Amino acid sequence: MFGTWGASGIIHVLQLNKTQPIYFARKELKAGRRGGGTPAFQREKHTLDMLNLVRHPHIVPLLASYIHHDRFNMIFPLADADLAAFLDGRSGVRIVDDALWQGVLGITSAIATLHDFRYTPVYGQTLENIGYHHDLKPRNILVKDSSFFLADFGLARLKATGEDSGTENKHGTATYGAPETQRQGSRIMFSRALDVWSWGCIILEILTFILLSSRGVHDFRSHRSTESGTGIDYYFHNMVEMKPEVEQWAGILRDKALSHDYRRKDLLIDVLGIAKAMLASDPASRPRASETLRKLQAIFAREGILQDAAEAVAQPNMTARTPAVLPESSVMAGNILENLADILDSDHPLMRAVRRSVNSDEQG
Repeated sequence: MFGTWGASGIIHVLQLNKTQPIYFARKELKAGRRGGGTPAFQREKHTLDMLNLVRHPHIVPLLASYIHHDRFNMIFPLADADLAAFLDGRSGVRIVDDALWQGVLGITSAIATLHDFRYTPVYGQTLENIGYHHDLKPRNILVKDSSFFLADFGLARLKATGEDSGTENKHGTATYGAPETQRQGSRIMFSRALDVWSWGCIILEILTFILLSSRGVHDFRSHRSTESGTGIDYYFHNMVEMKPEVEQWAGILRDKALSHDYRRKDLLIDVLGIAKAMLASDPASRPRASETLRKLQAIFAREGILQDAAEAVAQPNMTARTPAVLPESSVMAGNILENLADILDSDHPLMRAVRRSVNSDEQG
């Protein structure tokens, strides 16, 4: 997760205040043709600035940004792990099942908020945008104190509602990509339905973990692997539709839920059905994120699972926080902590979790 270059930058751990240390994640983009530079930085920063307006409890907030020499930097709260490490059993993090279900609800809510972005200031006109992430994968979902947070908006966009919601950008991670991203030939527009497919894939892996632990997640990866001209792929599709192996695995999960003494088997089977619907080969046939959210809310209400994450869509926090833009002089002088003083008191769930970690370390 840290110290390696990815599709949209490198992540460093930033320590502030040596006497009472508090840690942040610093995302760094290199300038120049290969690093992406100014356009990539400005696009991601714009998306994050907009999302900061609604302060969704399951979207990682941008705390500050700055430019130092030829490096573009963004500062975020530091998480415990990402979902990929958790599902693989490499994180050392333990999460009870009910918290996992709330995580599914929270990320669905975050995606719905991005897809149908709406912000009404206390005094002013409502702002409506159409958004998409286009790089949903377990590594881009962070885990902190048993909660999930949507992160890495390097390929995300927010467009005015009058614009076409599609894009020709087909980057992102192929494993969780929809079949339309692999089709050759005519000009193809990729829409919000791409995110729906990707999140459906991830939900299947979460359901696998709930029933079969990390070993099951590895087995699922092997089960759906196929050999192609470029090597072995772990896609959920065969370039046209959901792989038969994935359909078969969904059946295995269903049978396991029915035969297993699992107290929420009805919940699991219902969510499994939702995930399969999200993997429709035709993008137009996939449910919208908002529709999926409503179905999950109804199911979770029936099961008595908290809905605090979902309520953020209907009632966003209207107290907008503008990320700090740090002058280069303050960075060079090492005065970042002074510039972030008010941020340390943020009531965002991820910042509250960071403060709990600091207090726990001090007491220990």
